[in-house]
Order: sequence, then structure tokens, then C-alpha cells
Amino acid sequence: MMHFLDTRGLGEVAYDPAEDLRNCENISHVLLVVVRMDDQVQGEVADALRRITKTNPSMPIMLVWTGSDLIPEHEQGAVREHLRRALQMRECQETVLSLGPNIKADALVPIHDFLADALPEVAFLLQRNGETSDEAKRFAVVRPRVLQWAAGAAASDMFPATAIVTVPGAQLTMLVNLARLYGCKGNIKEIFQFLALLGGGMSLRYGLSFAAKQAGKLVPVYGQTAGTAVAAASSFAATYALARVACRYFYDLSQGRKTRKEEMSALYRQAFRGAQEARDA
Repeated sequence: MMHFLDTRGLGEVAYDPAEDLRNCENISHVLLVVVRMDDQVQGEVADALRRITKTNPSMPIMLVWTGSDLIPEHEQGAVREHLRRALQMRECQETVLSLGPNIKADALVPIHDFLADALPEVAFLLQRNGETSDEAKRFAVVRPRVLQWAAGAAASDMFPATAIVTVPGAQLTMLVNLARLYGCKGNIKEIFQFLALLGGGMSLRYGLSFAAKQAGKLVPVYGQTAGTAVAAASSFAATYALARVACRYFYDLSQGRKTRKEEMSALYRQAFRGAQEARDA
């Protein structure tokens, strides 16, 4: 879903980061600044930050503190404040990450949340297809919300034990909210009518694919990397496509028109492919 560039250590002997920073200035959208609490010399990092924020002052930044185990707990607040001043950091999100072989998944939640918030603006700027119909214009208005819901579904798919519940739950909540945004009731009857028109075959295919990807995440090593990435990307694309079809359905419902099943199936496939292509772009 995203491309990560892990720079070499700033300040490393015989390494000039200027070229790497220059190459990334126009293609990077989010900055994770990783700082060891026990390293008081941060001049090179401060120089790089000044350059990056001057070029893109609105870039989302997260400050990730490591090395907390090397500093007494009662001194950590003062150490972080000293380093913030040295780095001349503007206000941004922060988290403390204790590295090591026994790192727990919940320690990464703040970083996951930060990236999930940025996803709609970063990795999934889906191509506009140039449609000028009233329905397409209406979808363009709710599209930022759809991207957020899809990104949330992808983020919640990072953990196999809960994703089989959280992803469908997030999609159901999304459908209710979309119905109401289009002036419909958003009750159970409307939701089930939409799902019935969408077709059991499509729901079954997605359900089997979703279950397979969840199982893939449980495979040692593979599931912790590639399996998780594939499942999250699939959840994003499927959630976006589901929302796109739902918007068409609820728009027609609000106009007193019926949506043909064939149109919904074609629109779902088109939206799903568009989400995948945007992810791979």
C-alpha cells in the first residue's frame, strides 16, 4: 500500500544525504523521524528536517522515540524536551517505541493510526474517470469520507485475530452512514436490500478471498509481512468498491429509481480495479 524509504543514518561517516533527500522531496508524503533518546548529537537530523519542512511545510510528521530503556524513566521527559529543541521540531504526533526481539504489536498502534490517517492523501489518490453525471458529482463530494473508511478497514486488517470481525463491522457501519448521507434511512431493511441486489455470488467470492487472506496472515514469517500487506490492500480495494456501488444504489434510491444488478456488478469491478491500480501506482 505504501513505499517506505529507510535512509542511511544521518551523520554516518562518509555519507552525504543531500542526493537522497533531493530525490525524495517531490515523491514523499509522510515523514517518520526516528530519534534515539541516548543520542544527544542531532545536528544532521535537524539540518535535514529544516530542508524537508522548508520544501513541504505541511508534510505530516511523526516523531518516534527509541532507546527509552537506556534512559531512567524520571529523566525521559527532560531528555525528549532537550532533543525537541535541538531538532527545532514543530508540533507533531509522537510515540515511544521500545525496540527488541519481544516488541509487541500494540506498541505499533500509534504508528499504524498515524499512517492510516494519512493513507487517503498518500497512497490511494484514485484516478478520477472524468464522469460529469449528477451521480458522479455527488460521489465526488463523499469520496474523501469513502477513502477514510477504506483506509480504516485496511488498517484494522493488520491483526488476523480481530480482522475477521473488525473489517465487516467497519464496512457495515460505512454502509449505514452512506445511506444517510444520501438522504436514505440507513436501516437494516435498506442495507439488506442493497446487499441482496449486489448478489450473493459476489459476496461469496469476496468472503472466500477474505478468509483465505486472513489464513495467510497466520503463516509464520510470511503472514507477518507479505500476508498482512496483501490482506490489508485487498480490504482497502474491496471496501472502496463496496462503497462506490453503495453510493450509486443510495443515489438512485433517493431519486426514486431502481439500480440494475448488471450495472452494480460492473461498477464494483471497475472500482475494485481502480483501487488496486492506484495502490500499485
